[in-house]
Amino acid sequence: MILPILFSKEHIDIDKLSKLNTHADITPGKLPYGIDACVLQNTVSQIHWSGRDFNLNNIPYVTMEDVISCNYDIDTYLEITTAQWFVLKDRKWVKGKNIIITNYCEAWVRGLPIAIDNTEGLVDLTVVTDMLLAKDCVLVRDNATTIPGIRCLPYHPFYTDSRDQIINDGRKHRWLPWCDNYHQFVEDNIAQLPYKPKTYTALLGWNKLHRDELHSMLTKSNMEGYLGGFGYNTVEHDHPGSIEHDRFVAKEWLWESKVWLSVETHCPTTELPHKSNQMSSITEKTWKPIAMGMPFLIVNNPDCLNSLRELGFNSFIEVFGCYIERDFVGTIDNIVDILENFDSYDTQRIQEICKHNYNRFIELTSDDFRKHFMDKLRIAYA
Repeated sequence: MILPILFSKEHIDIDKLSKLNTHADITPGKLPYGIDACVLQNTVSQIHWSGRDFNLNNIPYVTMEDVISCNYDIDTYLEITTAQWFVLKDRKWVKGKNIIITNYCEAWVRGLPIAIDNTEGLVDLTVVTDMLLAKDCVLVRDNATTIPGIRCLPYHPFYTDSRDQIINDGRKHRWLPWCDNYHQFVEDNIAQLPYKPKTYTALLGWNKLHRDELHSMLTKSNMEGYLGGFGYNTVEHDHPGSIEHDRFVAKEWLWESKVWLSVETHCPTTELPHKSNQMSSITEKTWKPIAMGMPFLIVNNPDCLNSLRELGFNSFIEVFGCYIERDFVGTIDNIVDILENFDSYDTQRIQEICKHNYNRFIELTSDDFRKHFMDKLRIAYA
């Protein structure tokens, strides 16, 4: 079984905790200890209690005191968030115990440096070496990249968020407020591919190294497309005042563009100072084109392809070749080359893959997605 741990303040390094205040590790106003502790990043508990409001007041847990004294079933896996793991004063108590370290919304293990983030004061490489003290350690996060010696199991929560918002039981689609018939639009959008006037849509969000590079390369090119983002120029047809602006998708971005560029959250690079902190999350930036019947090219770590394949999706590698490299500059060079020569690729095969991905998106319900993860975890929650 799996139980979250109820930590007390005495177990927490308050200096480390103070450094997390401006980072997305703990829900604002919450703490990593006490009966009202933040449970947002408890991935396995989030899955088990999906659709229900839960906290440590209304689900089973084990206290840290009982863990230290072994006053619990020692075959149990102890669920600890990456934030809790980082701020613990001492982790040597994990020796001989089973633990699951989780981060529901993010790709990182706090303590490892991150290419896109200011991690000054937040680097502590013992977060990895201390995992190896456990009898068995499972690391769960939105990241398909592995760490040597640790069983890493990716969970991509933005899939269920994307699916639940786009396929909304006949109600108005929150990300597609213009869409009255989602299924018919996707069918028509796939058929429209050979006749689209623009080459690409690239929604970049806020400024990051890999997005700056792509923006520069596309701006210099002669190709027409929809290009911009919050930290860049405004994208034509955007609706800044719309609900969930960062999720909004304009019809024109789909209907008029041949390829969707999925410029993911994290920056794939070979220049990071520690081998265990590579990122390969899969967010709504990739699930949107899959849901909408679009060909897509990804700026991401190539490890993300393993997750897409395991979930039954086709990443177009068979058409465009292995264009994703472990450095974003090489990946972007390859993407620009593909875009410039897009009309030379097999349009019929691209449409077939779009149709396959759309069908798989319909078929793989949010419940099935969660079950797929739990089957791979091979540990019953209760």
